[in-house]
Amino acid sequence: MADNPLKLLSPIRIGPMTPRNRLVMPAMNTSYATTDGEVTDRLVGFYRARARGGVGLITLGFSYVHPLGRVLPRMLASHDDRAIPGLRGFAEAMHAEGAKVSLQLCHGGRRTSSKVTGAQTVAASPIAPLGGEVPREITSEGIAEGVGCFGRAAARARQAGFDGVELH
Repeated sequence: MADNPLKLLSPIRIGPMTPRNRLVMPAMNTSYATTDGEVTDRLVGFYRARARGGVGLITLGFSYVHPLGRVLPRMLASHDDRAIPGLRGFAEAMHAEGAKVSLQLCHGGRRTSSKVTGAQTVAASPIAPLGGEVPREITSEGIAEGVGCFGRAAARARQAGFDGVELH
């Protein structure tokens, strides 16, 4: 017997979360955040249209967990408590449309630029991407700090009402 093709439209349990269906919008960068990394009406509106369209789980993409991990000038921030009110508004808007929401947490590593971060990039090794800057090699202490940054950003997402996080 063939699987039910309508299964796509049925709820699915993912840990403690149950999206209304199996339609998932993956993380992407829109560059709709402010230059300070804050949520904007344009960002909310873009995703709200997808939630209204029936997507069960939306992953708000590409939020930096540390200032040195910022890749783009209008990249969403999750590295500071000041991000919580905007993230909360986003989560509430998606929930009002019936969608579950997760936040993608990111540190750009060697893909960052001093033009964006204001400092030398940091990565696992001092190997530059094609045409990019040579990053500073991360230390053991830096790794521990990075793990803490991801954890604190996840806690902010939870405090803001997100249903989950995704690690980039």
